Amino acid sequence: MLFMKRIAVIWMGIGLLGTRMFGCLDEEESSVLRYCVLVDMCGLELDRGLGFCVMMQSIFSPLMETDESTMARALMPMRTCFKGAGDCEQWRACYSPSEEQAAVCSAGEVLNFCDDSRFVNCNEDPPFVIDCAESGLECIELEFAGCGIAECDPLVTESACDGDMIVECASGILSSFSCPSYLGLTCLEVDGAPTCVGGSGEVCGAEHQDRCEGSTMVTCRFGWIGSVDCGSLHPQATCRMEEGMPACRPKSSGCDYTLPETCLDGVITYCDMGQIATLDCGQFGASGCEVTKLIAEDRDVARCVK
Repeated sequence: MLFMKRIAVIWMGIGLLGTRMFGCLDEEESSVLRYCVLVDMCGLELDRGLGFCVMMQSIFSPLMETDESTMARALMPMRTCFKGAGDCEQWRACYSPSEEQAAVCSAGEVLNFCDDSRFVNCNEDPPFVIDCAESGLECIELEFAGCGIAECDPLVTESACDGDMIVECASGILSSFSCPSYLGLTCLEVDGAPTCVGGSGEVCGAEHQDRCEGSTMVTCRFGWIGSVDCGSLHPQATCRMEEGMPACRPKSSGCDYTLPETCLDGVITYCDMGQIATLDCGQFGASGCEVTKLIAEDRDVARCVK
């Protein structure tokens, strides 16, 4: 369940008084909102509420969809399937194992395995399946199973930079990690090891203060300055300081994702990209909604329920 949460979470037109209603959404915004409602309603449960999910998916979807890391590539067909799902049955079909695969997991003898090109992870509740071949990868089963570029020998294959990617051999599976997926970073050999560092070419030290410069985040990573224009990720995003650190957040400041979410007669009120918004759970086949307390942040979050 933890890994599935990471997958779901590590992806409206304006009405009266600045409140945005579901009926006014364009296709992309509707897809994001449907994704965030279903991920919570269909059993994975959001960690930080509807408003946070909508904000993160809206701003960072472009980054996710251009990430060429092995894991991101492997998960992209599942993510695309999630965004197209119309109900919980379609949502679960995006990752559920076959009866035969589920039986292997139920036997409790393996943590994960390959079924032809499909990677089956039994070490989750519920188990899930990824077809590696859909992303041009192979399912490789050695000590552990996983989607990878190819089989490799860790005693022979050394980790290295390949452009902005770190390519490494772990447990006999060749995989890559994209430094730009961490906003403004690039790959550089540091003390003989490929490392994601700030991509500006400028060095920085303890005196550097991470900051916003207009809509751009400027940060120090492993001794090198990195920057990213939040507006390049989403036209309604800018850089804001949050708990002393720069972050890409909505331009509009009418509210933020920490706004306590409410539920009344099946309608959720929440903050959607800086504007107070309402969502009728009935439009997603839900029977209503409920509010729970997010203990870590001492605020209320709402979700649609079946």
